[in-house]
Amino acid sequence: MAAARTVLDKAVAMNPYYANAWLHLARLHAVNSDFDAAYQCLDRVAEIDPEETALMSTRRAIDDLASQ
Repeated sequence: MAAARTVLDKAVAMNPYYANAWLHLARLHAVNSDFDAAYQCLDRVAEIDPEETALMSTRRAIDDLASQ
């Protein structure tokens, strides 16, 4: 997962408006139980593209993980 994190961090550094990379980064943070960082990434997606189709489903999935 460290390699994925590195790639995603580079992707958002190169293009901070790359919503899909922010979504994947949110998922990665959630899997690692870093829910604050996951929600920050989701907030960034909402700023970039509030109509992103995966935003709400990803938020619900992270909410479910966080409540366990």
